[in-house]
Amino acid sequence: MHYALIKFIGGLKMSMEILNNVDTVETSVSDITGNTEEYLAFISDGLSYVVSVSNIVEIIMNHTITHLPKVPHFIRGIINLRGQVIPIIDVRLRMNRPQSELSDEEVCVIVINVNDVLMGLLVEKVSHIVNLMPEHITPPPTNKHQELVSGIVNIDGSVYLLLDCERLLQ
Repeated sequence: MHYALIKFIGGLKMSMEILNNVDTVETSVSDITGNTEEYLAFISDGLSYVVSVSNIVEIIMNHTITHLPKVPHFIRGIINLRGQVIPIIDVRLRMNRPQSELSDEEVCVIVINVNDVLMGLLVEKVSHIVNLMPEHITPPPTNKHQELVSGIVNIDGSVYLLLDCERLLQ
């Protein structure tokens, strides 16, 4: 029991250290006073994505992924996170991109909660927090390959794709 508590506290500490090292990017001083929402930016296959911070449970690294047979190609496997089995979705593969050359230990898992369902997003790197107002988000172009993207954000010359977490479950 003592070991489990130490491991739990250690996991929380690691998640907090990762979040503390994430930079915060403000869109502008005038925008901060408006109706902003925080989004976590991450990199997958060289593309920048954002996901609402309200969906994020934690960020973990160096977690062993148990691979499963006969599951869709984009499900890399499952992890046991403090007694909960969480499926891990490889964002690259889910977007019909080639699998990363990185090992499971070199990538990052963003654990999200969507409609009370926990899942992990396997990404290359978590980069920073972005504060956005709804008017910063424009609809994506119609493209069957972008079905999981619900919007596009352009801030200071950087383009971010807004990942639609609910569509990931479908």
